[in-house]
Amino acid sequence: MAMLWPASLPRVWIWAFAPALGCGACSIIASVFRRPMFTVEFALLLVLSGIVAFRSRAMPIKMPALRQWRVPAMGLILAGALGMSLPGLILRTERAPHGYWDGFAIWNMHARFIYRDGANWKNGIQRTFLPDYPLLTPMLTARLWRYAGQDAPEAGAMLGIAFVLSGIAVLTLTLSQLREKSLAALIAVILLGTPNYLEHGTSQYADVPLSVFILCTIALICFYFQHEGGRRGLLVLAGFTAGCAGWTKNEGLLFIAATCGVLLLPSLRKPAATFRRFAPFSAGLLIPLAAIVFFKLTVAPPNYMLQGRQSQELIRQMLDSGRHIAILRSFVSTAWTFGLWTVQPLIPLLAFIGLRKIDRETLQSFGWLTGIGIILLVLAGYYVVFLATPIPLQYHLESTLDRLLLHLWPSFLLLISLPSMGNRFAQEST
Repeated sequence: MAMLWPASLPRVWIWAFAPALGCGACSIIASVFRRPMFTVEFALLLVLSGIVAFRSRAMPIKMPALRQWRVPAMGLILAGALGMSLPGLILRTERAPHGYWDGFAIWNMHARFIYRDGANWKNGIQRTFLPDYPLLTPMLTARLWRYAGQDAPEAGAMLGIAFVLSGIAVLTLTLSQLREKSLAALIAVILLGTPNYLEHGTSQYADVPLSVFILCTIALICFYFQHEGGRRGLLVLAGFTAGCAGWTKNEGLLFIAATCGVLLLPSLRKPAATFRRFAPFSAGLLIPLAAIVFFKLTVAPPNYMLQGRQSQELIRQMLDSGRHIAILRSFVSTAWTFGLWTVQPLIPLLAFIGLRKIDRETLQSFGWLTGIGIILLVLAGYYVVFLATPIPLQYHLESTLDRLLLHLWPSFLLLISLPSMGNRFAQEST
């Protein structure tokens, strides 16, 4: 990552994105080499460390003097919120070490076949619940078990806590760079104050990891469009994190398609410039996409959404006005409650941003419009999935919609905060 990070951005910020990128890379390495993998990773670490050390001689990391550091009041509040949240996360892990239902029925079951079943793990996964789900979190959990020498049930929860903290770090540091530190800390406190985000941090589901990869992708795209010159490495990293989203959950495949579609949309007006941007993004996407395609073709059975479906049935469901009304009502009601808040934070947040005034240049910038376009396309995709689902509609909505919205919540907080005045977000006209 350090080799692709622009010299014009603070290199210390690499550490915010490093956990997600490192987890994605380690999961893909594990899927290729499964056992043994330590030699491969150690050799890769030596090579990359040598390259970074060589580059660092020309671009040393400059740390500000201690006397120049100023911690805003909101930063202290954020630190206090983190201090209060961590014991709760650890307590949740102790109370449910195996995670919630999907945690042990899907993700940990897949990890156990990878860990215990040797070369036959691919056949074993076929007999599990939802065997077509991608393997980023099961591979990481199995790796932790190998390091520990046993299948410790809490490993998946500890991984989830790492992703929770990574999401907070990415959101805070991105807004600190593109806006200001006080606003960044406030928005991070809102994310940290979302009970459902913390709940799923230790549930051993894959929803929080997916939300972090989506956030990383949109944040890196926003960084790129702040100043395009010489920053194509950011698009390579964005492509990789988008690919990791698809390697995390099937919903991530929709996110990949939405991101590619929005990035390619300006090709109708500026084809040369658009493809210059899309080329580095697709280069970063290539490796995780190859892992996904290999898994889907050689291991995963067809998805339950597609098995035995008739076109007449799909058309009937698409044209059923009652389904449309039920889905729209559920979207509206769940959007108000999915975070399990005691007090809904959205209206005070919108009022706060409105009082600070809206920066219209940001609303016209291609980076912000790209992020908004991605989220809207993903929501439209979720809507179509509910129209076509073979599962009873009301049950499917009640059991999944809150988690689907949670995938987009950190990125929504980032994008809704960018138009606030105090602007350092450079405008790049569409």
